[in-house]
Amino acid sequence: MIKVKKLEFIIYKPHLSKFLEILDKQSISGYTIINDVLGKGSTGVLSWSEVTDSFKKVYIFTLCEEEKLKEIIDNVNPFFKKFGGIFFVTDSYISERK
Repeated sequence: MIKVKKLEFIIYKPHLSKFLEILDKQSISGYTIINDVLGKGSTGVLSWSEVTDSFKKVYIFTLCEEEKLKEIIDNVNPFFKKFGGIFFVTDSYISERK
C-alpha cells in the first residue's frame, strides 16, 4: 500500500473549466468529476427545482503524493477565495501496481 493524499473539491459548475486549468498546471494525472451534487449547508437544503445552472455544483476528487500537497493547495487557494466552494484533504492509500 502506498500512502497518498485525497483532495476533494466542491465548486460551482460555471467555474469548472477554470478550476481544471489550475489542476492541469499542477500536472495532476487524473481526477474524477461528479456533476450536479446537492446537499445541505449554511443556506439550507436546495431542491432541484430551485437550482439554476449558476448555482449547480460539481464534486471533484484526485489523489496526490504527500510532497505535492502544499504546492497544489497554494495554487487552488486563490480560486476558492475568489469563486467560493470548499475542499478537503484526507489520508488515503492505494495498492501498489505490479
